[in-house]
Amino acid sequence: MTQEQGQTQDQQTGEQETFRVADWPMYFLANIERQHTRNATALLRRYDIDHREWRLLALLHDDGPQTIGYLAEVAALDRSTVSKLVDALVSRGFLARKQSGRDRRQSLVSMTEAGEREYQATVGIVLDLFERYFEGYSQEEFDTLMTLLRDLLRRVQGVSPHGF
Repeated sequence: MTQEQGQTQDQQTGEQETFRVADWPMYFLANIERQHTRNATALLRRYDIDHREWRLLALLHDDGPQTIGYLAEVAALDRSTVSKLVDALVSRGFLARKQSGRDRRQSLVSMTEAGEREYQATVGIVLDLFERYFEGYSQEEFDTLMTLLRDLLRRVQGVSPHGF
């Protein structure tokens, strides 16, 4: 994408059009994530868990005990938000914290048996929601979308803001 693609010339008036936020993928990605969080939280409400908390359970289910920093990075949430979510989940008995054997300044967060039961009781709700989102997509279209998103993430992570 070149700078010229950020500005185009209006065919009728000859004037330069400027950047429009709604013409770029990040606008859609942010809005998709926000609406998905609303949808999932509404469906998970009867289990007394919100989507961000559920995401932490899912990550710990998949990856085992992790640090707050790891969870924040992978869940795409601020570290302070993850810390508060972990505290809430610990107080409800879904997570436990223990001091890391490698670095005593860090603690590892792990899922308890109650947390695993909560995850198992709710994972179907989130999977059903995903199925509704992608209904009508062929497997090839879904695979293409995932390939493009992985590539975009790699590219975004590879840009250093200090290089500008």
